[in-house]
Amino acid sequence: MQIIGGKFRGKKIQFISSNETRPTTSRVRESIFNIIGSRIREAHVLDLFAGSGIFSIEAASRGAKSIITNDNCEKAFKIIKSNLNSVKQRCFNVFNLDFYKLLELASGYIKSKKIPKFDVVFLDPPYQSDFGMIAIDFLYSNQMISSGSVIVYETNKDFDLEIIGKWETFFNVKIKKYGLARVYCLSLPA
Repeated sequence: MQIIGGKFRGKKIQFISSNETRPTTSRVRESIFNIIGSRIREAHVLDLFAGSGIFSIEAASRGAKSIITNDNCEKAFKIIKSNLNSVKQRCFNVFNLDFYKLLELASGYIKSKKIPKFDVVFLDPPYQSDFGMIAIDFLYSNQMISSGSVIVYETNKDFDLEIIGKWETFFNVKIKKYGLARVYCLSLPA
């Protein structure tokens, strides 16, 4: 796998080869970053289920200001640290926590103004879980995302109209389909 845009374009990164992870293809990543556009520049980013850290590096490559990268898998955490160290950027804070614990920790820091609200959030949880839905609810209800922010949620689920309708109460929703992958881009109005 390699970085597809920005100053690290073409840089190869390590990834876990297992049944537990599925790296996001370059085609899907390119589409996601086209949707995000200029919002990534100077953004405060959360990559909650980071896997190899490729979304974190893509964000840094395009000028993100700060990035919190997390994965609870120890093997993934080691790969992430190696990948992030290879680009020698100071914008990363890397964690090896359960996603909910990381959200609680970040919420406390946001409330005490130790860190800013997130402008871009990447959610790529295990496909058979409801972790993405839980994370979206937590982020929104705890006011952890800034106005004009975007949450990018990759899953294999086609959500019903009730869930999409609930999201549309708060967010502008774009849905893209790529084979088994579904990418939901939920953006708050500015």
